[in-house]
Amino acid sequence: MKKSKSKKTSYRILKIIWFMFGVLIVLWTVFWYIKSITIQDLAVIATIALFASGIYMLSIYLSITILFIAIKWAVKKIRK
Repeated sequence: MKKSKSKKTSYRILKIIWFMFGVLIVLWTVFWYIKSITIQDLAVIATIALFASGIYMLSIYLSITILFIAIKWAVKKIRK
């Protein structure tokens, strides 16, 4: 019983960390999007590159999350 409880606790901690990682990626992307709109000098190329990297990280994050949810759903369906 004790192992199950610690496993659930560590799973919750991992879920919270994964969620916070997603929030940080979204904040990064929004920050560089706003920055790219408001800047009017030569740093626009670097700003757009950082914004594009945020979009790339966000797409990878969402892909991994959707894949994990799909696998979890499939395992539940197979076990029933």
